[in-house]
Amino acid sequence: MKKLLLPVLLLLCLNASAQSDAAIAGTWKFFRLIDSSGAAPADLEMARKMFADMAMTFSADGRYRASMMGRSEDGNWAYVGATKTLTMASDRGQTNNVRLLSVSDTALLLMMDRKGGYELRRANTTTQMTPGPKPAAAAPVAVSKEQLARKWYFRRREQPGRTEEQLRIVSELFAGTYFDLRPDGTCRLQLGKMESAGTWKLDTGKGALVLVQEGEEQVWVVRAISADRLELQKGYKDDKWIFTRKP
Repeated sequence: MKKLLLPVLLLLCLNASAQSDAAIAGTWKFFRLIDSSGAAPADLEMARKMFADMAMTFSADGRYRASMMGRSEDGNWAYVGATKTLTMASDRGQTNNVRLLSVSDTALLLMMDRKGGYELRRANTTTQMTPGPKPAAAAPVAVSKEQLARKWYFRRREQPGRTEEQLRIVSELFAGTYFDLRPDGTCRLQLGKMESAGTWKLDTGKGALVLVQEGEEQVWVVRAISADRLELQKGYKDDKWIFTRKP
């Protein structure tokens, strides 16, 4: 269980029958696992505990809030009827494309993988969550793909409200991180000790670096760039990551 909250939803690969945004809007709470396909009882019990407090609210204005295991996350959502895909773009820069298995007035069925999934039930009006307002986007920084197409080494992570000692500890957790952004649009990434490959692109309208891995998008807003230094912000959150050309 490497990831805790919304990244769990990245594993959902579903066939859907949702009719409209209105059918999805509201608060949904975890009810039960479905189609366990012979999973070991201990594994099922662990999964039940993990999902027990899971809840998701989809508001009519296109905002959502998801909570699980004591953590919550807000973002924007949209439903595309042609592909029966629910897109959730978190304020932290993560974009998840989820296909719905089915939705009714009372139940929402999602499938974690080909072996199993879970059922959510619509919550009553006294247990509704309220997503926060959409954060204001900062003015984009002028940046070109040629400027980004380099190998960038992580130096430091800065977050508001943390002491210098806390920032040092947080930065040490990501020691060894690099983004190798190649001119052909491919990339190799290392986040801490985890290596992966994917593609990248530049969203010039937002002034953002978009990393794509196995269908998952991560948006990193470019806050500053020079020949030897790159400052990125994760999504709309004021979470600065500083990279340089030298390790």
